[in-house]
Amino acid sequence: MAALKFLDLISTINNEEFHMYQWIFFLDAFTDIDDREENKTNEFDPLVPRCFGKPENFDRFEDKFESLGRVEKRKLVVDVQEVKTQNELKSKAIRLSEEILRLSEVRCEPDMENIRNLLERDFLSP
Repeated sequence: MAALKFLDLISTINNEEFHMYQWIFFLDAFTDIDDREENKTNEFDPLVPRCFGKPENFDRFEDKFESLGRVEKRKLVVDVQEVKTQNELKSKAIRLSEEILRLSEVRCEPDMENIRNLLERDFLSP
C-alpha cells in the first residue's frame, strides 16, 4: 500500500524525472492495450499492471478533443491509510493504473489541497 501511495503522490506532483520512467510502473498512452498478447514473453509489462491486473473497460481516446486546452486538477487516487483485503489493494492499484493512463493524454496540475490533507492525515495526525 505504501508503494502505491508513493507512486500516486510522485505522479501527482508532476515530477519530470518520474514521468520519464513511469512506464516501468504503469501503462501509458503509447501502450497498445488491445493488441497485446497475454502470452508473449518478450513484451515488457509494467510493474503495477503485472502484479494487479491491467485496466479494464478503458477507452483511452474517449473525449480526447473535448479536454484539449483544459487543465485538470489531479487528485490522489490512493487516499486511504490501509486496506483490509487483497481485493481492495488490487482495486486501488487498477484504479491508479487507469488514472495514470487517462492523464497521460491530458494536461493536469496537482491539487495541492488534496495532497496536503492526505499528508497531514497520514503522517502528522496522531
